[in-house]
Amino acid sequence: MSAPDEDKHKVLKDLAQARLRSFQLENQLLSTFFSETEDLKKAKEELSAAGQRLAELEGELEERRLAEEELKAEVARLKSLKLKVEPACGKPPCFRTASEEIQGDPSSGYLRAAAETVLVATHLVDTYYYGYALNQPESTGWFLCSQTRDFVRAEFGV
Repeated sequence: MSAPDEDKHKVLKDLAQARLRSFQLENQLLSTFFSETEDLKKAKEELSAAGQRLAELEGELEERRLAEEELKAEVARLKSLKLKVEPACGKPPCFRTASEEIQGDPSSGYLRAAAETVLVATHLVDTYYYGYALNQPESTGWFLCSQTRDFVRAEFGV
């Protein structure tokens, strides 16, 4: 072979190797592209599922907030009913002070006591105590919770 033919042959051989390398790089690039495209599709599906789950959780959270508000309103309503049914009565047995004169009829089972008398309440039914005056334990009867107040030891030097 002559020198120009050898140069031509070498150039063609280099060109073929360059094209082969170019095809290999292009193939590698396409493989990477398709692989990343599949990864992106999977990520998109996962993101979509996460978005749907987020929407579900936000809906549940809103339902729970509404339920909590309803529960708080119901608790407030029940507390107000309890306050109406049960005035601020201490739980027997307890000491109470007559806040006014109690004019009950002992023959009918009701207590009679002067204002500021210390009372001993032994039972509570609805808005009535059953008990006796501390200074007259033999005389027992029913009296209204509203006719009494909390016993304060300091008032009596006790």
